Order: sequence, then structure tokens, then C-alpha cells
Amino acid sequence: SQNGDFVSASDQFAGNTALVKSIKFSVPGWVAIHEDRDGKPGNILGAEWLPAGEHNDVKVELLRGMVKNQTYYAILHGDNGDKKFDYKKDLPIKNSSGSFVMSKFNTK
Repeated sequence: SQNGDFVSASDQFAGNTALVKSIKFSVPGWVAIHEDRDGKPGNILGAEWLPAGEHNDVKVELLRGMVKNQTYYAILHGDNGDKKFDYKKDLPIKNSSGSFVMSKFNTK
């Protein structure tokens, strides 16, 4: 796990693009938008690759748009180096306590 990784997303309007307010990556990776499945992160709607460092107001284009009054998750994923998102290889990054580095948000 990398310490210092961070993601924050605020409640936002539903649509085909998700806005992630703030991201900090110790290594290059992906921010992926997951829909909610029974209170846990489910299917991935879209992902954006980012270099290491701090990023603000990152837009993530979604393959399927977010709908109103739902919960979503912005989750940091690693990258295996090919800069192509593959959820089977580019797994979620965990913090020092073993939890996903993620931010939950709602749509309106």
C-alpha cells in the first residue's frame, strides 16, 4: 500500500461525466467511478488515468451515465503500466489499514 494516496468527490448532478474534486497519487494510476451495489462498490462506469502527484477537478467520462438520487464511489486503482484500464489487472489501491482509497458521493 502507498501512504498518502487520497481521493475526494462531492455530491453532484447526474450525467455522463463525474467530477472528482481532489486526488493524490503516489504512483501513476486510475480513478474509477463505481456504481453502488447493496451498499458496496459495484460495476465501474468509467476510469481516467493520472500521473503521480496531486490533481484537482478531474473529469471522468462515463460509459454509462450516473442517474439521479444514487450513490457512487470514486476509487483509486493501480496501473500495470500499459495505461489501458483493465479492472482484472488494475486493482483498487488499499491504504495502510487495508481499505480501498475511495470517496462516496451522491447524485442529484
